[in-house]
Amino acid sequence: MINEELYQGTSKGAEGYAARLTFKKAKEEGINIAIHWQDADSSSSNAMTEHFPDAEIMICGGHAGKAHKKQLEKLAKKKSFTDQFKKKHHERFPQVDSVVCHCEKRHKPGCGCLSEAFIEKARNNFSLILSNSESAHEFAEALKALPRHACDKHEWDGGKCMFHALKVCSCGKCPDDAELKCDGKDYHTRQMLKCPMHSLAYEIECHQRASKSEQLIHPILKRGHSNWLEASHNVFIRFRPKHIYLERLHYTLSTELALLQSNMTYMYRKRGPQYHWVVELFRRLKLPVFDGVHRALEEFNELRMEKLEHVKTEKSKKRRIMLKVERTKDAQRRKEWSKKHGHDTYGDDEDSDTAELKPKEKKKSKKGQKMVEGQCKCGSKTHLRTSHECPYNKRRVNDAPCNNFSLLYR
Repeated sequence: MINEELYQGTSKGAEGYAARLTFKKAKEEGINIAIHWQDADSSSSNAMTEHFPDAEIMICGGHAGKAHKKQLEKLAKKKSFTDQFKKKHHERFPQVDSVVCHCEKRHKPGCGCLSEAFIEKARNNFSLILSNSESAHEFAEALKALPRHACDKHEWDGGKCMFHALKVCSCGKCPDDAELKCDGKDYHTRQMLKCPMHSLAYEIECHQRASKSEQLIHPILKRGHSNWLEASHNVFIRFRPKHIYLERLHYTLSTELALLQSNMTYMYRKRGPQYHWVVELFRRLKLPVFDGVHRALEEFNELRMEKLEHVKTEKSKKRRIMLKVERTKDAQRRKEWSKKHGHDTYGDDEDSDTAELKPKEKKKSKKGQKMVEGQCKCGSKTHLRTSHECPYNKRRVNDAPCNNFSLLYR
């Protein structure tokens, strides 16, 4: 039986509440936390500093990348900066007071503003720079140079673009851009930012993330993440599926069993195939282990490890890549079919820099012109949608014969 009172707050505040209880218990048990990786949540940070004021708080790289993408998505919807935004960044970026989006109404494909394709690429670039940086300073400098690269500026006073060579192959036969055998051509960014406002917004956002570089890369431990529990999600859903209602005790027990299972790869390497958490759990509960259970669990461990090793082979990797390519091609085919038949595709499948805006041509109906079949509600080709001759016309309802009512209300 659990005698604790049920949590009375909202689901949004549950994470901070649980963090406060966890850190309090750690403090009571004599644990000293020196470094803590978290997802930049203020409630978790406040809970940590409340019980461990000297602890160093680091930010998870994965969550920082997601936050970077979300902020760019918010900035992409704006046509001008808010007064609060201007006040915050005016000192460092004075041009923030005057710039506006160069698109007067709606954005067009290839307009040079923050598009969905550009934001996805910016998210990937953030992760690549973080994973390849060995120090916080290196990460910050690379991230600050990224807005220039996005605006197709690859050389400037005191520096040049560090992401690629200034000249690239023009013949398509050179094995590497670093050793060109042809004359080459100047490098140009594919998805270029042309809008003065959105290019400034991207620069400000990159500088904001760069200012937190010391919280992303530790001088000794380097990069870290807080996704350990999230990485075990595929194990959790096998023990507590989301479509099944679980009571609190059942939910807690299932989560703890899932955590034990998620450690099996590590324990297999440390203790060998004869170890399994089921036997260990039964032993601690002083329950009997029946004949054949040890052998069955050992065979299960060996079979599981064989599958995991098979997944790591080059053949399996190529197969996964092939399936991903096929899924992408299939999605492209479906989008083309939907466009051909006049259905929504929910997103432009063409490159935002190369796509051309093709407005629909409206055909105007002329008086006396024959209508195409189906243009009028009644299906007639000889009159407009609801003219006096059409039985759907409201003025004819009272005068309509009985045999037309099936047509009127069908």
